[in-house]
Amino acid sequence: MGCHLESGLIVEEKTLEDMEEEGLLDADDEHDMYCLHTVYYNVISEHLKEFVGYWNAHRLRGRPTPTQMFIDGTIALQERATNEGREFTELRQVNV
Repeated sequence: MGCHLESGLIVEEKTLEDMEEEGLLDADDEHDMYCLHTVYYNVISEHLKEFVGYWNAHRLRGRPTPTQMFIDGTIALQERATNEGREFTELRQVNV
């Protein structure tokens, strides 16, 4: 899955390099960069969201996924709060 994201970013990087070589984009021109950011902001944001999703779902060597580790930690903190009669603000942040 990570290859899909990586290849997508490589294609976009190649596209930008081609635009510079063809004189369609000047990385030193603030207007060109503003337009580029305006056009590509959503594309880059979607790629980053996709990357975060893949990253959080991948297994770490000999360990669960980051998402599963977060869930396990949240459950353990909830159990501790119940056992100790305490409130942890961290649990409010994740709506537990």
